[in-house]
Amino acid sequence: KQSNHRGGDAGEVFIAARNIVGGGKISADGGDGDTGGHGGKVSLITKNYQFTGEVSTKGGRSNKNG
Repeated sequence: KQSNHRGGDAGEVFIAARNIVGGGKISADGGDGDTGGHGGKVSLITKNYQFTGEVSTKGGRSNKNG
């Protein structure tokens, strides 16, 4: 049985703020699938960047064997 389910492409995260502080995760990661998904885009516009968390735009994993 053949499956051709493509991973989901990620979207875009846009944050414009005077202060970006704290932790956590900001992500635009692609979804997993037979061919994996593309990573997205994160835009941060700020005067005071003190974010200690993770920012991620990685592509999704491929589930195909071989």
